[in-house]
Amino acid sequence: MATATMGEPPPTSGRYEYLLQQVVQLNTDLHKTVALSQSLKAERDALKDLSDKLKQELQRAEDKCEKMHGILLAETEHKVASDRQHEALVHKWKAQLESKAREFEALQKQLAPPKDLDQLRMKIQDEVELPHRQRVQSLQMDIDKFREMFFNARRDYEILKTEHDQTIIDHGSEIESMVATHAIVVQDLKRKLEAAEEKAEDMSMVERVRKMEHDRENLLGENLKLRAELEQLRAAKNDLFHSAEVQATKLQGSLADLMLLRTNLELELKTNARQVQRQRDDLDKATIQREELEKKLRDFAADADRLRDQLRQKDLSLVDNQTLYNSKLRELRAEIDSEREKQAAYMDQVAHLQQSVEQLETAHAKSEKDWHTENVRLQTTSASDQASLKEALHQLEAKLSEKTLEVAGLHEELETRGQKLSVDLEQEQLKVQRLHGEKDSLQLKYTTTQELVAKLKAETLSWRAQLKEMDQEYRSLQAKHRAALQTQQDVQSELEQQKARMEFLEDDVAQLNKALVAEKELHGRTVQQLQQQLDESAAATLALRRSLQRDLKNSTSKLSHALAKAEKKRDAYKHKCLEVHERYKQALRDRDAFARDAQRLRDEHQAEVQHLLQQWNLAEQDKTQQVLASAAFKPDVKLDAFLAQVDQYTQGSPPM
Repeated sequence: MATATMGEPPPTSGRYEYLLQQVVQLNTDLHKTVALSQSLKAERDALKDLSDKLKQELQRAEDKCEKMHGILLAETEHKVASDRQHEALVHKWKAQLESKAREFEALQKQLAPPKDLDQLRMKIQDEVELPHRQRVQSLQMDIDKFREMFFNARRDYEILKTEHDQTIIDHGSEIESMVATHAIVVQDLKRKLEAAEEKAEDMSMVERVRKMEHDRENLLGENLKLRAELEQLRAAKNDLFHSAEVQATKLQGSLADLMLLRTNLELELKTNARQVQRQRDDLDKATIQREELEKKLRDFAADADRLRDQLRQKDLSLVDNQTLYNSKLRELRAEIDSEREKQAAYMDQVAHLQQSVEQLETAHAKSEKDWHTENVRLQTTSASDQASLKEALHQLEAKLSEKTLEVAGLHEELETRGQKLSVDLEQEQLKVQRLHGEKDSLQLKYTTTQELVAKLKAETLSWRAQLKEMDQEYRSLQAKHRAALQTQQDVQSELEQQKARMEFLEDDVAQLNKALVAEKELHGRTVQQLQQQLDESAAATLALRRSLQRDLKNSTSKLSHALAKAEKKRDAYKHKCLEVHERYKQALRDRDAFARDAQRLRDEHQAEVQHLLQQWNLAEQDKTQQVLASAAFKPDVKLDAFLAQVDQYTQGSPPM
């Protein structure tokens, strides 16, 4: 902070800077003072609210204490009334007892019969014992109730006492903290007030003020000119900003549209790429399925060709076997016929040939064995059977021509062989039928295979059609992709153009910022008009200081008054609590005295009853002795038992 130690006034620029610093410093001090005043007001309001709250709590505590005091007085009055009522009842019972004793004596004088005496005893017992017991029980219940109420009142008193002590402690700590903060705030305000007074003394030079007023007038004129220029520049700047904002909003709108278009194209491109990938996967799956179907088709075709070849071979073998067997059968039949024709010629030679038959048996067995082997070979293969059959026929013809003596045996063998051949023929016919069945089944399989092949061909055609459609879709997607790439390139070029425009706009904004900085510099010169506000702020500061001092004094006096009032209320509350405590002690003493009086009355009552019963017993004994002496009265056992019970009751009755 500048002081008045300078000998010569500073130059104009230095004086302006000095005044500007002073104005800024005073403004900051003024703001701080206002903020401090507001904080003090807020603290004052908070303290006021706290004081109101404490007053309310104290009022509630006083109300509660008065209420408990009223309850205690009511209980005391009730206790006194119950004591009086008890005394009245005791006197009443004494009078009743005396009257009953007198009545009893009168009855004793009359000497009623034993039955009347029993009734009289029962009546006296009911009238004397039961009400007394009931009253004793009711009094005991009242005593228990009063004792419980006394304990509750004592507990409430202890709770109120602890709450009061805690409230006093809290209030003391809060008051100490408020006093400490108030002292700190007062010291801070005093320090700031002294600093403001020093600044006011430093700026109280007359010559400097005159020069400052002259400079202020000059600066006011320059300020008016600069304000006019500033208004023009501000209008131009607003126009430029408005046009720039309009153009920027347009560019942003177009840029947002382009970005939206770009995102849409990218999304469409991604969806197309996914569709293409999905269609490629479907195409690969279809190709794999087609290859599998073609492979199955080739397998089915190979199986059909193989089955067709097998069927053709079996047909050929069946035809060959049929022709072979037919020719063989015809040859055998011709041989049989020729042999039958020769049989008649050979019958004459049979006798001559019997000797040679024995020799030829071995050869016949061998030929039979060969025949059997030939027959087995005939059954295994049809081609070999035909050759072996021809060879066997040639051998048989040679043997028959050479061995005419073997006709009879051979005839038999031919018959057996004819039978075997007929059986073999039947078997071959069965085989032919089975082959026909196999042929039909193979033809059925072949037809089903042909149908399956036709279906596979149709599916292949459908897959090829789908493949063509997918190829067309792929080409269309490629065209869309190329168009999307082209639009993306266009959008990119347009974005580059927009970026270039934005760069031009940024250059314009930079120029406008430079102009704004220049305007700020010009505007800084206009701060000289704050000299007038300086005097006003100094006066306002002094007025504010005085008002703060007054408020501080008022708040201090109010706080001290509230504190004194709270202390008075605390002392009054403490005095009331002490009174309640004394009353509580007095109530304890009264209760003990009441208990002692009740015990004394109960003892006196028992003594009186005992005395009356003793007198009555003595009178009865005298009367009974007189009656016994006169031998006109027998002893009454019931009366004696009743008297014994009365004595037992008077001796064992609990104290009140």
